[in-house]
Amino acid sequence: MKKILFLTIWYLATNAFVGAQEIINYFEVASNIATPVTIKTNLGTFQINGGETIRGTITSLTAFDADGNWIVQNSYYKSEWNSSHTYHYRYYRFESTYNQSTSNNNNSSKSSSNNNVERSIGQASQSITRVQGQFIDAAAGMSAVQMDGYPNLQIRGGISIAYGEFVGLQAELGGKGGWILGGGIGKDYIRGSDSLSWFADLGMYMGDEDNLFVMGVIFGKSILDAPNWTSGKIHSRFLLGSGMYLGWEHYFEDIPRLGFFIIGQLNFGSYDLRAGISWKIFAKLPYFNFN
Repeated sequence: MKKILFLTIWYLATNAFVGAQEIINYFEVASNIATPVTIKTNLGTFQINGGETIRGTITSLTAFDADGNWIVQNSYYKSEWNSSHTYHYRYYRFESTYNQSTSNNNNSSKSSSNNNVERSIGQASQSITRVQGQFIDAAAGMSAVQMDGYPNLQIRGGISIAYGEFVGLQAELGGKGGWILGGGIGKDYIRGSDSLSWFADLGMYMGDEDNLFVMGVIFGKSILDAPNWTSGKIHSRFLLGSGMYLGWEHYFEDIPRLGFFIIGQLNFGSYDLRAGISWKIFAKLPYFNFN
């Protein structure tokens, strides 16, 4: 779970903060790897023998040797600066396949089984990252397509496991697709907690005038506490309030400014379910649309 959350947050952060800067990717292939190596990235599919470079921000990558074996990835960043520019380099080192890793570590069936599980998790993580990339690309591409009610600013209220009863603002910037910026504060009056919560999220949306699908990352402080954690209450509540979310929004045809939302969220060490209503306070929409 933590790996999936990390990949998601890393992907969005890379697009937001590094995407505008050029990155030079170097690829090195060990002598025991059958070449050419096929790498599949968000920038395209390439075949390399070692020593090649690719310019651009790589947000998803899978690699296979000439025999079709999945390659273990090792990579690290390095930045260099001169008087006129900062250069960002990412080095990829391909040294072994998952079959080789299993053989070297342990030849037992238990070790092989564990490696297959790790490989499945890795493939699932990369698949999720790839789907997220496709969703983000599609949502960004639809942002220029006009749609009634977008862009808009909403006031929202609802109930949540992590944030209690909350109220907040959310901006949806674009057209049939686009970006989400939001935040809010909450308190658990139902269970009588004295803790205040807060959250801020960054995401993407795509859909039509009635239904939207949303996804993104969220950072915040939960009302929940993990007393067995040694990092302290503030730290643990922050981790329990930060993660990745997926959700659905629906707006009513007769009252187009009014809608409701349901969001599922995976946090660090916990999960969250949010539900509530929203009202578009600033949007090019009528208040009512009765026939």
